Amino acid sequence: MFYMYSALLIDTIFVTFPDIIGQWEVLEKLAVERQKQSKDLSEIYNDLMSVKSVIHDVTAASDHSCFEDVTDLESTIKQLQVKALILIFLHSYVIVWYV
Repeated sequence: MFYMYSALLIDTIFVTFPDIIGQWEVLEKLAVERQKQSKDLSEIYNDLMSVKSVIHDVTAASDHSCFEDVTDLESTIKQLQVKALILIFLHSYVIVWYV
């Protein structure tokens, strides 16, 4: 009787073990895929925060209601031009990278 239970237990182990290994491999592949998706989403979030920061800077720089002198006006215009170029770069980067 003991041998019958032992044989049944061994058969169960040999039948179940490959199934467990197969399920583990499937779960591992899913975990790797989710980790990549999470990394990609994190990169998208960081890029969007960069764009938001530049937009905030542009908004703050363009908030002048009056300028002290022509030099102040020219400085503000140059800052806005630089920020505009950064936004163009970030926009094209985001479009190319994520599409």
